[in-house]
Amino acid sequence: MTTLTPEPSVESGALTAPLPLIVVGFSVDAADTVARVAADLAQRLGAELVFAAVDETRHTTTDRDGNPVEAPNDPDDADDVPFPAHSVETRLQQVLPGEIPRWTLRVVTGDPASALAQVADDLEAALIGVGASGHGVTDRVRDLVTGSVADHLIRHQRRPVLVVPRNATALFDGGSRRRAHHESIDR
Repeated sequence: MTTLTPEPSVESGALTAPLPLIVVGFSVDAADTVARVAADLAQRLGAELVFAAVDETRHTTTDRDGNPVEAPNDPDDADDVPFPAHSVETRLQQVLPGEIPRWTLRVVTGDPASALAQVADDLEAALIGVGASGHGVTDRVRDLVTGSVADHLIRHQRRPVLVVPRNATALFDGGSRRRAHHESIDR
């Protein structure tokens, strides 16, 4: 796992702040809008993006020496299928516009909300972005039983949380609505 640690830099004798980081929860089945809105926001803020894909079938624990190790949630699971990190990365490359700021992908394990909060803490992220829960029956039942990732993040950690609805378009439409509005006022 690559660790990003932005550091202050000195330019022309002035100290500049490190780039802010935005941590975004993303999966193979996430709505494209989550990545697009996060990319647009990162461009506008001059921030770096760290997409975090969570493998919910595994968790991180420690061995006898205190070193972190990953283990399956179900020890009887003989089919230790690797997490499709390559599929997530390929999907992000397809979804994200080419001119976005630098981005990286981290694969983490465990409960999605806890894992995203931990990545944000480790990187001292400015905010966490997640997609809104789906609208299907399965999504509603899961949210009723375990709560949504967004709800858990909002209630249990200190960073701002951006919840992106599946049909979001306003941030990444190129500002055409805003320009059209200003043009009509200027006339």
